[in-house]
Amino acid sequence: AEYMGRRTRHTMAIKFSSQDLSDSIREYKQTRTDPLFSKFDLIVFASFFLYLTYQIMFEHTIRLSFTFWILLVPSVILAMQKNIAVKEESLLIMHELGIQIKTKLYNGKEKSLFIDRSKIKDIVINEGITMNNVIFYMAFIVRGKTKMVLPFQNFYPRLDTLLKIYKGTRSIVFGEPEDDVQSHTDS
Repeated sequence: AEYMGRRTRHTMAIKFSSQDLSDSIREYKQTRTDPLFSKFDLIVFASFFLYLTYQIMFEHTIRLSFTFWILLVPSVILAMQKNIAVKEESLLIMHELGIQIKTKLYNGKEKSLFIDRSKIKDIVINEGITMNNVIFYMAFIVRGKTKMVLPFQNFYPRLDTLLKIYKGTRSIVFGEPEDDVQSHTDS
């Protein structure tokens, strides 16, 4: 199953996919599909490099003027933000072993977290309220941890998609039939 999700947080286009790797292994992925750099980002970078080119070609030096700093600081901040931007989040569920949560960044780094099946107490769908939005998210309640573990921390799936992920995850982890799984949001 695959669909283009709604734009979330900072107008990102997200592609959702699920893949059954076997009867007891399933992977859910959310991938950012829009370009990493927006038109605004490109204008900021181009302005800085055009200014540097002008300084080098016509003045044969780089002056640390107000204009230089006003163009350098946003360029550096944007470059640092883009370097740690999330490209993909995935949830791999394995009946015999547990779950693996993986986050891939645009800079090539990957973060992985494995939770043993025996440590998963429950899986819930929760509701978070921000200043201007209500967000539904899935969380794992894990033995020995005081905080819930969220598989999708950067790209929040739509509620209908989240319910499919929730039911599929419960069916593989706890062996419950997918159609019979009761959502905690229904109570």
